[in-house]
Amino acid sequence: MCGWAGQPRTIRIGKAGNWFCYPEHIATEMAWVFRELGNPDRLAHLDGTSFAKHLAHIVAEINAVHPFREGNGRTQLTFLAMLAEHAGLTFNDDILERIASFKP
Repeated sequence: MCGWAGQPRTIRIGKAGNWFCYPEHIATEMAWVFRELGNPDRLAHLDGTSFAKHLAHIVAEINAVHPFREGNGRTQLTFLAMLAEHAGLTFNDDILERIASFKP
């Protein structure tokens, strides 16, 4: 296992010519994301559409920060599943995979 596994990223990385959040700003940006998320208990009061819209925004922001060198997508998917379960909603990652791989 790598010494940096599970630790916030300390190097600058990007993908397809786009940089993710610089490592010196990860803590500040993640604190902002969690403020945007709000109290997870209130998610149970949202209908499925409102939940999906709110969490799509949150996951997009987490992805832009990209706090880890590896495993960001898997971590985001697990986080999303946990929040859905906490809100009492059904979560089916197979549907997300089909949507993500859709090519018009």
